[in-house]
Amino acid sequence: MDKVANNKGFTIIELLVALVIFSIAMLGLIPGVINVIKINKKNEIRDKATRLLSQKKSELYQQSFDNFSSINNFTATINYDNHTFVYTYWVDNESASLKKTILNLTYQDPYSKDNRTITSIIYLRK
Repeated sequence: MDKVANNKGFTIIELLVALVIFSIAMLGLIPGVINVIKINKKNEIRDKATRLLSQKKSELYQQSFDNFSSINNFTATINYDNHTFVYTYWVDNESASLKKTILNLTYQDPYSKDNRTITSIIYLRK
């Protein structure tokens, strides 16, 4: 009998078995990848909300002290990048020379459909 002297490499069966094992391992990673994508999307929307709240705070800081009584109990809806954000802010007169402004920005979590709220407080002195 003649034997093949140079028997290097893998057979087709060995390659198919290795491919099946690799595929099963990759299937196990899919739920983790999907979870990472969801968390990334949630963080992206939260960052947009934080950025919008920061912009509104900057606008309010530019108001004069006396104008703050005229913006009491204000609500506005903003559509930004296919998401709806709702501002609510009101002024508490702590004293004649101190005003406390409470800002809320509410948005909907894209996966749980729960409303999330970010709150910020501004104190203004005369």
